[in-house]
Amino acid sequence: MTTWTLKRILVLIAAVAIGVVLLRQGFTGNASELIAGTGSSPGSQVSPSPGHHASPTPSPKRKAKVHGVVLQLVNGSGTTGLAASTSLVLKNQGYTLKPPGNLTGSNGASITTPTTTIYYRADSLPEAQAIMHKYFPAAQVLPAPAGYPADVQVTIVLGTDFAGIAPSP
Repeated sequence: MTTWTLKRILVLIAAVAIGVVLLRQGFTGNASELIAGTGSSPGSQVSPSPGHHASPTPSPKRKAKVHGVVLQLVNGSGTTGLAASTSLVLKNQGYTLKPPGNLTGSNGASITTPTTTIYYRADSLPEAQAIMHKYFPAAQVLPAPAGYPADVQVTIVLGTDFAGIAPSP
């Protein structure tokens, strides 16, 4: 995959995350969950948290895996090294990690996003939900946008709302 393609994907991820945040600020209650697409999929339930971040409840179809699950962390927090240090924690828990990166704009400059977002490949919703519940409880969980890399199951875009996770023993 070329650097240009990766930049396009990261810009698309940032645009989706910002769009979701703006939509949620423009609507009250559960209406924003339906517009964002998180409340309309069959079989999923939405559980609101204090920040009105919607995330589906874990799927009863299969249990989430850890070993062999490929993750990539993208730093949109503005805190230098946060994606790298978080990647190490998750690697130590048994996940397979792609090299971390920074969220960049179309000009290649690093940009920030206010909200941590977990994007999942179609076959990886249970893993995304388990990661959110264990490590990123305030994060949004969304389907990956079109053009998502086939070799990454879950991408975590760290926002300015994320300060870090403590390494587990």
